[in-house]
Amino acid sequence: MKYSFPWYAPYLLLKFGNLPEWILLISSILSGLGLLFIKRWGWWLFILSSFTFISYNSYGFITIPHSVSKGPLIQTLIITFALCYFLQKDIFTPYLKLYRRGWRFLKRYPISTNININDTIYKTENISLGGVYVKWTDCNLKINSEVTIYFELHKEGFMAKAGIATIVPGHGVGIAFRGIDKLFKERLKRALEIKKI
Repeated sequence: MKYSFPWYAPYLLLKFGNLPEWILLISSILSGLGLLFIKRWGWWLFILSSFTFISYNSYGFITIPHSVSKGPLIQTLIITFALCYFLQKDIFTPYLKLYRRGWRFLKRYPISTNININDTIYKTENISLGGVYVKWTDCNLKINSEVTIYFELHKEGFMAKAGIATIVPGHGVGIAFRGIDKLFKERLKRALEIKKI
């Protein structure tokens, strides 16, 4: 759109495209592959390239004719919404460790207790406000599979929908809470602190 090239002739960019444009193009392809194959570097590359895309397109929107800058403006809006999604406080993401959500770090409490997962009892190794790590050596579910969990701490019960975040074959499974409300978090936080004492 910037160079008024037809959509069926991308090879013209080889001659006229500049270095920043090629860096943005390649980084978007790599970050897309990283996200597709659930790689941590893909998550970080997406965050970095998104900020770069937004800055570059904002500059283009200001400096090039309005009719040509519609495309970059739409791209910027889409990328901004995607960036807000990936950086929200309670995002479920398998790209990072169980105790991380976006930019937030969650403390894990080394608590061993029974946990009911889809009507089967297992043992937890640790619990955080974001999820649990369970001794589950023969897990046959896939990452992102949804499960229903129930466990008790200090005589208080906790039931929630959750998702398989990490699988360590022969050892255990990291499970992240999904869709929990503020009250659930407050109750769990109090129970974790009491259990720690």
